Amino acid sequence: NPAMATDGSRIADSLAGIFAEIEAGLAAEHTATPSLTIQPTRLHTLLAHGVDQLAASAASELGWEIVAPLPFGRALNVAINAQPYTRADGLALLAGGDASDAAVQARARGIRHWSDRARLFQLADRDEEIAALFEATLASPQDASRARHFHAAAAAQAALAGRVMVEQSDLLIGVWDNCSRDGVGGTGHTIVRALEIGMPVLLL
Repeated sequence: NPAMATDGSRIADSLAGIFAEIEAGLAAEHTATPSLTIQPTRLHTLLAHGVDQLAASAASELGWEIVAPLPFGRALNVAINAQPYTRADGLALLAGGDASDAAVQARARGIRHWSDRARLFQLADRDEEIAALFEATLASPQDASRARHFHAAAAAQAALAGRVMVEQSDLLIGVWDNCSRDGVGGTGHTIVRALEIGMPVLLL
């Protein structure tokens, strides 16, 4: 989202403030009921470039466990979410290597960094199929049919990972502009899923 590029510090500060309030609430609960066993706090996040990684950073500062239900196996997740522009960079990332494009490589580095620090749950059962679609789309960027098939498959996996995240959480924090109707697997879709099952949602 364009707002993310210009307003990342405000989002990071807001997330840090919310997490600090959660910590304060847990501390107050423990003080009021010392015999109460409070489980370690976990952050569930898909580790995507942007808000997910800002949240992971804030959670890490507090010593929270980070749990990541990835839409794909780790290598494919890096390759897709680094958003390569060329087939060569896509294949390099799939093989665990580096992208030649600096911006793509920076995104890949961020995803790998947080993947190393999280407990991963990889939804990799469709990786072979989706990797083939991914490669075909990069090989023929003007082929609308191939792009449509790839994006549909990737979105379905993102929606599944979002469902896992929601069903394992007590609170969903959604950072959304209320305008980007990004369809299946996107922020709005995940927020609706949380509301449907009765989960509280804090919307920024």
